[in-house]
Amino acid sequence: MKNLINLSGGDRLNLRVEGQILLSESIKNGKTRQTQKEFVSIDEAQKACVKKEWESLKKGYVLQNGGAKAGEASLHVYIGGGYTGALAFASTEGELFVYKCGGYKEGGALDDFLIRLDASGAVKQQIVLPKPLAWQAERAGEILLLDLDHFIFKFDPKTGEFADLSKELNFKRNREFTSRVCAAGAAGETAAFAMFGQIFILRDGEISLLTQYKAEMKSSTPIFCIALSADGSRLALCCKQNEIQILSALDGSCGKILSEIKGAPAFWIKFAFYPTARCSAKSATRIS
Repeated sequence: MKNLINLSGGDRLNLRVEGQILLSESIKNGKTRQTQKEFVSIDEAQKACVKKEWESLKKGYVLQNGGAKAGEASLHVYIGGGYTGALAFASTEGELFVYKCGGYKEGGALDDFLIRLDASGAVKQQIVLPKPLAWQAERAGEILLLDLDHFIFKFDPKTGEFADLSKELNFKRNREFTSRVCAAGAAGETAAFAMFGQIFILRDGEISLLTQYKAEMKSSTPIFCIALSADGSRLALCCKQNEIQILSALDGSCGKILSEIKGAPAFWIKFAFYPTARCSAKSATRIS
């Protein structure tokens, strides 16, 4: 069952497929209208259901599924925008922040946005980003860390202010790209990111240098901080071809190599630490 609601007017649409039949129930102005259509196969009925769902989303409806099972969407909001290579989003206390591709202004400048949603999926605010292309967003305590076109920015949801960490932190620029951000803890109490060959840790609201690294891959592949353990004590780093290094992120042994995983995928890594101290790596799907 697909349950959609138009938050501005309160209209509802319920969709479900029974065998080869698509059943649709719309509720507008307190009046209920039910229709059904039979298709030549179950697959065709499912495709028609998905098509009708997307048509409704583009008209302002929101899919809400509080009882979502594993692998199912609990909330589906149509954001729009022309570029989907960057699909960053992050949640904070009762809110969601989602990247939206904007458009070119006069003179060639590009405006991209951070869309602020409440728990119901209603758009509360559209925030102009200081740089285009939000590759990633992670909650880090009371703030968000954003990878904006390979530069790490800090965003404070309370004040709405952005800060370019490449200007706040003391480091030397080089040709190394910055990394994706990773965080650990229920509210991202600990986070890590790389910037121009240096690895930084954010802990208890303070950012400190963990260690320095140089990528040993072909072309301009960035250093990837790909995962932190749940307690923030270990960092998985990808900076060599087909290799993942596990570093200590604790005071006194920061940057020490604890172990190495050989034969790992060279790019687009999905990695997780397990409570038993084992770790696992596999290729992740890139959505574009």
